[in-house]
Amino acid sequence: MGDRGPEGTTPGVTDDEEWYLTTLLRAADTGERPNAEEIPPRMHEARGLAAAEAVLEYRSDVSTYLDDHPDPEASRTLGAIRDRAKRIDALEGDVAPAEADALVEAAVELGRYLIAGDAAALASARERLE
Repeated sequence: MGDRGPEGTTPGVTDDEEWYLTTLLRAADTGERPNAEEIPPRMHEARGLAAAEAVLEYRSDVSTYLDDHPDPEASRTLGAIRDRAKRIDALEGDVAPAEADALVEAAVELGRYLIAGDAAALASARERLE
């Protein structure tokens, strides 16, 4: 128990970081993630890496789908998503939280386009990547 700080907190963890992690746990049930502005600075890299890794996994599944259902516009956007995710990964997640969130939203919008044929979602995904 020597690694615990006063009042049972972990040394080096700020109140803001503890709040953020608690909010993330609640988000698993509600789907309401904290805003990018609310992310403690020391958590930016972790959030960026998590976004890049999740999007790269998603990209793999979408790529498999596009092998069977070719769509040049979707493939082009998926390539841009991959490039952005790899860039964030190469930077070890050290990007502004808003940039990581934009990557995730672009992937979601690409999915909306593929599922519902929503051309506006595809256009929005491209805008987020610019």
